[in-house]
Parts: sequence; structure tokens; C-alpha cells
Amino acid sequence: MTATHSHNRTLLFALGVHCLLWFLLPSLLQPNANLDVVEGLTWGQEWQLGYDKHPLLAPWLTYAITLLSPASNWPIFLLSQIAVITAFWAQYAVGRTFLGKQPALVAVLLLTLVPYYNYLTPEFNPNILQLAIWALTVLFGFRAINHNRLWDWALLGVCSGLAMLTKYYSIVLLLSIACYFLTPAGRIFWRQKGIYIALIAAVLVWLPNLIWLIDHDFSTIRYGAARGSGNEKTLADHLINPLRFGLSQLAALIILLPTFFLLIRTGSKQSPPAETHLAANRTFLTLITFGPLIITLLISLATGMRLRSMWGTPLFTFLPLWLMIFSGTLLTEVRMKKLIRVWVVTSLFFASVFITEMLISPQFGKLKKRAHFPGEAIATQLTAEWQQRYPQPLKYAVASIWLGGNLAYYSEQHPSILYDADVSRSPWIDEDALAREGGLIVWNESMDGEMAQYETLLKRYPNAEVQHPLQYRWHMNNTKEPVQIGWAIIPPARSMITDSE
Repeated sequence: MTATHSHNRTLLFALGVHCLLWFLLPSLLQPNANLDVVEGLTWGQEWQLGYDKHPLLAPWLTYAITLLSPASNWPIFLLSQIAVITAFWAQYAVGRTFLGKQPALVAVLLLTLVPYYNYLTPEFNPNILQLAIWALTVLFGFRAINHNRLWDWALLGVCSGLAMLTKYYSIVLLLSIACYFLTPAGRIFWRQKGIYIALIAAVLVWLPNLIWLIDHDFSTIRYGAARGSGNEKTLADHLINPLRFGLSQLAALIILLPTFFLLIRTGSKQSPPAETHLAANRTFLTLITFGPLIITLLISLATGMRLRSMWGTPLFTFLPLWLMIFSGTLLTEVRMKKLIRVWVVTSLFFASVFITEMLISPQFGKLKKRAHFPGEAIATQLTAEWQQRYPQPLKYAVASIWLGGNLAYYSEQHPSILYDADVSRSPWIDEDALAREGGLIVWNESMDGEMAQYETLLKRYPNAEVQHPLQYRWHMNNTKEPVQIGWAIIPPARSMITDSE
């Protein structure tokens, strides 16, 4: 068997096992979808051009994939792994062209050691989708600057537009790519038409959402800024917040970096490609590897903005490849086997952590409140209660993001959700239609703040009929205090009942 065939088989085996593992584990063990998933479906089923927290691509894909098996969790876990394996493939495609198959394979195996690519993938959201979109953007950018084919430039533009439709944080990647075209190697492309095709394609893809964003007073950007603003900023925040974010990202590399430096100690050096070509590609790769992180830290340093650690999910997609390129190392067969053993042990470790969280910790009262929430039971019973009273489908519900998301996700009728009775956050809701066709008001009486909020909210619906609360036990734990759900019915207009009969 040739070395090439061996590398191909190792790659296919490793990626197949990796993605199958992180598809099957949550599919078999996680009883309830996470917050971002139910929230994404609630948005996606409305097919809006934008939402108050994120652009449209992740919500649309969330809803579309669940059509494979409505009210089931496995399609979401499948979608996450499609995003992950796309990122692996894109990194490998760049590395194979640049360095050859063995260094590209090593880079992919190193990337599987990062928690963003394994343990954290079951919760599909814009961060996970960015793994695929960022990697594809870099791949077609790499091909465009190396081959200068018009279709590569067009695909770079399409992927750049999709990146903005995924999460506006993608601007840090696009700025990093733009910086390449200010370098001596990149400036020559301004005299050619490819780069303009990329710009036009990017704008056209993003344009519908951009128009929506302007029409809605940049609500999504204001949400992101507000989430990072927190309390009034002090001088210390300008230093502490970027430092805290940087350390959190360094922690994500706690397995990757030691593994890499141990492996290259006895590796052999390979001959570099032609120097001019190598220098241009090294510049591009360095910019897209470190540019997004540097820009993020500079924004926080300048504004004092608090950065969420999960914003760093896509930042290190090409770091292993950068390490392989700048080390110029080919691993010996012995070192390759050691890397595969590290991959196996790391996979088993994170799988054990996940299994412990899902099955063992709940027996000791340590629940993951999202994953063990009885969302399906709540949605099924509330839908049945509505159907026992009225023949028409349940079309509307007023609830919090979490509770309403579970109702939309697991109810077979997938009602539209009016978040906390705030139409500005749920512009798809027609309040006249809600009054005419009726719906449910649902709140969690186990949460004092939410209960008080909904006692006030009920005054907005004077015809609402408050029902006896319902109780549900948590998954995997029968000793924890049950979830108590308060609910009320907004009766349909009499004409609606008569017409249906």
C-alpha cells in the first residue's frame, strides 16, 4: 500500500469515527435539545430575512433539517457534524495543495483535539455553522489567489456573503482576508476582474439580510453590542476583557499545542515549495489564522467590550495547518502512530465527559438544565390540551425564548411564538390573528422572575383562561423538584369555533 493510500484511509477512518461518535452520542443520550437549537427552529420556521439576535442562515438550516424528522433531535446532531466535517475537508484541501497529504492529515488530526470540534458540537448554532462557512471561505480564497480562476473568485464571494448571513462576527475573517489584498502579493489582483466578481457576489448574497438589517434599525448588531457591553466600563475592563478572552481561547488549545510540540521534536524537515509562491501563501495563511483573533482583541481593548468565549469557535480552524507549514515537519511513522493514539485517547476522554454529564451526573442532582429539560412532554401535553378543546390547530403561543422554543420544536403543530409578548422581537406575529385564532400563554412557575413577569403579562389578555399548573419530572432524575408549568388559554373568537365545526 502506498503512503498516499495509507493517508487517505487514515483520514477517512478518523473523520468517519469522529463524526459518527459525535452524532451517535447525543442522538442516543441527550433527551432534550439545547437553547440555541429550539430558538433557531422558532426563528427558522418563520422564514424571516433576519432576526433580533442573528442573521438568517443558521435558523433556516435548523428548521430545514428538522423536516427530516420533526420533533426529533438527531437531525440537528447530524447537521452539526456536516458542518464539522466540511471544515475538516476544507482545511485538508488547503493543506494537501500547499504541503502534501501527510502534513495536511496531521493538521486535521490536530484540529480534532480542540473542544470546539468535538465535545461542543452537539448544540448547533451560528458558531458551529461558522466552522464550515469560514473554512470554505478560506479554501476558495486560497484557490482564487493561487489559480486566479473566475469561478474560484465567485465562490469566495458567495462564501463571504454566507459568512455574513451566518454571524456578523465573520467580519473579522473578511477583514483579515482583505488585508492580504493590501500586501505586495495581493495588490496585483486589484488590476484584474476576479476580485470584483468576488465583491459583487458577496454583496448580492448578503443584500437581502442587509436590507432587513437597515429596515430594523440594526437590531441584530445592537443586540450583540449590548451583550458585550454589560455594566459601565472601567479602565480595567479594557485590559481584563481581552485578556480573559485570550486565555479562554488558549485553554481550548490545551491538548493541541503540547501534542504538536512533542510530535515535531524528531520529525524530518521537508523541502519548501518555490520561495515566492510559498511567501504569498504563508502571508495569506498567517493573516486568516491570527487576524480574526487580533482584530477581536483590539476591539475589546479599544471599547472594553466583554467577549464571550464561544465567539472563538471558528478562530483556530487553520492553526494546525499554520503550525505544520512553519515547522516544515514531516512526521515519522512512529510519530504518526503516536498522534493517532493521542487522537483516540482524546476522543475517549471527551466522550466520557459527555456520557458522564448525560447519564451519571444527573443521578447526583447535577443536571444540565437544558439537555435534561422535559420539553417534549410539556409540548405534547399542551398541544393535546388545546386539541381537546378546539378543533383547529394550535397556531400561536406566548412564552419565553426557552419555553416557547421547546413548544415550537416538540409540538407536532409547531406554533409561532410571541416572545414574552414583545412583537418587536417576534415581527412574524400578527396580534389581530392571535386574538382571532387564539393560542396559549405558557410560563415556568419554578422560576420566580418568570412567574412574576407573566402575572403582569396576563393583564394584556383579559380573556385568557388560566388553567391548573402542570408538573413534569426532569429526565434522568426523579428526586429534583419537578418543573411546574403555568399556562392559560386565549380562546379563539367564537366565529372561528363555529366555522371549524
